[in-house]
Amino acid sequence: MSASIEMLRDSMPASGDQSENHKLMEIAIREIDRLNRLVSEFLDFVKPEKLRFESVDLPVILNELVLVLQGAKEIKGRIQIRERFEQGTLARANAEKLKQGALNLLMNAVQAMKKNGSVEVGCSRVNEKRVRFWVQDEGQGMSEEILSHLYEPFFTTKDKGTGLGLATAYKIIEAHHGEIRVRSTVDVGT
Repeated sequence: MSASIEMLRDSMPASGDQSENHKLMEIAIREIDRLNRLVSEFLDFVKPEKLRFESVDLPVILNELVLVLQGAKEIKGRIQIRERFEQGTLARANAEKLKQGALNLLMNAVQAMKKNGSVEVGCSRVNEKRVRFWVQDEGQGMSEEILSHLYEPFFTTKDKGTGLGLATAYKIIEAHHGEIRVRSTVDVGT
């Protein structure tokens, strides 16, 4: 649909009576993109899959995500991302899924920050078989009520949220035989 609308828009002159049609087509394209993202998130959440694990260098993966985020418009000049990586932190994981889960956690931290501040992302080895990575923000924090619904699909406190980001992150971490632990204080951070 989106491609058809784009072709139609590009074939019409952008002057006079047609400018209103161009605006409507732009809105339609944006809404189609939004629905595509929602359907993709939903399918990622419900789709059962067999993950292939390999040796993954956590600092490399997390650093890539930080680089991507630092270029995002909502972060530039407002949020500092600090990295605390223990070099050589290797995990048996599915790199793409782990990236997705970590990105969901990072995006949630960034979106919790209404003002300037910092987010810390880090990783370290716990022992020969376990590693940990963390995301810590200076955002608004969460009440006990919100914490009790944290990983429920479609539960969100955001105006434009889908409620699938943390639920998907939880599912990914669980598929890696891991766990998520959350500590949050209202007006301090998570």
